[in-house]
Amino acid sequence: MYMKISSMDSAEVSEIVLDQDINNLSHKVTQLLSAVFYASNDAMMLLDQEATILIVNPNAEKLFQTEDSKIRGTTFDNFIPEQNRQRFLSLLQHFALTSSAGNTKLDKMEIAAMKPNGKMFPMEISLSIINIDEEIFFIATVSDIADKKRTEVEIKMLAHAMRSINEGLVIVDLKGNVIFTNEMMYQIFGYKNNEFKNNNFTNFFCTSDSNRFEDEIIPVTLKNRWEGELTAIKNDGQEFPFYFSTSAICDDSGNPILIICVGRDISERKYLEDQLRHAQKMEAIGQLAGGVAHDFNNLLIVISGYSNNLLKNIRKDDSNYKNILQISKAADRAASLTRQLLAFSRKQILQPKLLDLNNLIHDTEKMLKRLIGENINLSTVLNDNTRKIQADPGQIEQVIMNLVVNARDAMPDGGNLEIKTENIVIREKEEGEYNKITPGEYVLLKISDTGIGMSEKVKERIFEPFFTTKEKGKGTGLGLSTVYGIIEQSGFHILVSSTKNIGTSFSILIPVAVQSEENHGEIEVKSKSNDVFGTETLLVVEDEEQVRELVIEMLETHGYKVLQASNGKEAIKVYNQQRDSINLILTDVVMPEMGGKKLIQSLANFKEGTKVLYMSGYTDNAIDEQGILEPGTQFIQKPFSPIDLLKKIREVLQSK
Repeated sequence: MYMKISSMDSAEVSEIVLDQDINNLSHKVTQLLSAVFYASNDAMMLLDQEATILIVNPNAEKLFQTEDSKIRGTTFDNFIPEQNRQRFLSLLQHFALTSSAGNTKLDKMEIAAMKPNGKMFPMEISLSIINIDEEIFFIATVSDIADKKRTEVEIKMLAHAMRSINEGLVIVDLKGNVIFTNEMMYQIFGYKNNEFKNNNFTNFFCTSDSNRFEDEIIPVTLKNRWEGELTAIKNDGQEFPFYFSTSAICDDSGNPILIICVGRDISERKYLEDQLRHAQKMEAIGQLAGGVAHDFNNLLIVISGYSNNLLKNIRKDDSNYKNILQISKAADRAASLTRQLLAFSRKQILQPKLLDLNNLIHDTEKMLKRLIGENINLSTVLNDNTRKIQADPGQIEQVIMNLVVNARDAMPDGGNLEIKTENIVIREKEEGEYNKITPGEYVLLKISDTGIGMSEKVKERIFEPFFTTKEKGKGTGLGLSTVYGIIEQSGFHILVSSTKNIGTSFSILIPVAVQSEENHGEIEVKSKSNDVFGTETLLVVEDEEQVRELVIEMLETHGYKVLQASNGKEAIKVYNQQRDSINLILTDVVMPEMGGKKLIQSLANFKEGTKVLYMSGYTDNAIDEQGILEPGTQFIQKPFSPIDLLKKIREVLQSK
């Protein structure tokens, strides 16, 4: 069909052409919008003003797990849980009424949604409003944000974990600049919040390790994980060992972008490791001392005993007198060293008794004054109401003597030495120097001097055996280790404080004795009697022939009648034959065939009133296995001098 344009006026022609152009443009725009709508990676819907779904793209079908034909024509509020529908529709209407006349948009509103199968999920919806010829339409872009919400929760949990873990955590960039630091890291380094920021992490280490972090740790971390220890510096300048590990945080392409460091202050652990190594070293020496104690002590008894016998029967002007005297002195010194080693290794046999510590100090005061010399002033500050303690008096005397000698050597030019006693009570959560001691009632024995004092390094080693700061030949290094061994074995506590050129104090805390009705008020008093002779009949049971012969000779020389046996089985036969005449059995603890304890238990016709005295050169562990360490058991530790044995025998024979 052809039109004659010439028959129309120019206005009509222009109007026809314009309508055709608009229609063509509208068609093109519709095709373009449709292409964008259906090609979008987002789930999209076209809604009218009543929220009726007009168009659904494939991604929306996939999101709601249903077909276009089943969605189109329904209202969008069908996908909203019933309790939220009215709120959603009201929001939609409010949005439509308050929007401007042109196009506008509502971004990312979160709302609970529901799929046709009833499954709930969190939905994020963005609405664009289109006003065409005063008719309102909505373009809804929707997404399931369950994974996003889950990720957000995980991120929050991770952030909480990073802030609350008991290890320090810091995140730095690839140059070491601090980006994030958790609370524990501030506590470890002693800084306040945010003081780490705007700092390079290398600034918190000593110079050599700072360079190591930059030159070694960062490059290694970019390829692999790093773990190790550096010397870090606290806010107050104190150095400490910081053990940490590093790992890289990478982007989606696997390229490192950050470094995370997690670590802790291991000062306490290193201290405990040092203590363990020290304890193991001490135990090794103790095992060595205990291992040779028995045979060595028997030999010392023989050497000391026979040399003393020779000295009694030889004139002082005899050419051999000095030689024998040196043998006797060497044996005594060897015995003293053995006792100190056993004391250090906590393997001596303790015989605790109820003691008045003040009385014991009074008894030893004169001896101590002779020991320290005239240029040192000894004073005692003894609390009159000092409580009673349960301890081995000989061991306490040795502790006091060794500490006094140590103080004397620390004051070569003279000074003041004070021995103090007092009652103290340590309570729960005690602060100060007693904070690591079990709460309870204690008697404090404090020995203080005004000597040269000690450095911290020396103080850390003073209880080690053979460690000494004295000149060669002027000390064995066993004095303080002996003190430590006695204190540890007795269940006491010892504390040391010292300042260079001011002095040193040793504080010993001894638990207050719990007195029973039987021993209430029973205080150990040493016998002043020098009478070591007797006429009683003794049965000596000893497997070492030399020791047995020596002991028999000593006893017979001092008036005793002596029967002998080389082991427990032989002793039973002798006892059964001489039962009525035997007043005391002196028996070694550990012997072949039958030991001392089993011997006594095997005497079925044991005569009431017969005394028993055990002797041994073994350590406490070996003797304890024989079961003779019960309270009230009479015991003498080898090596002993003849006079010590004779005194002990008189003490046992005269006991009730």
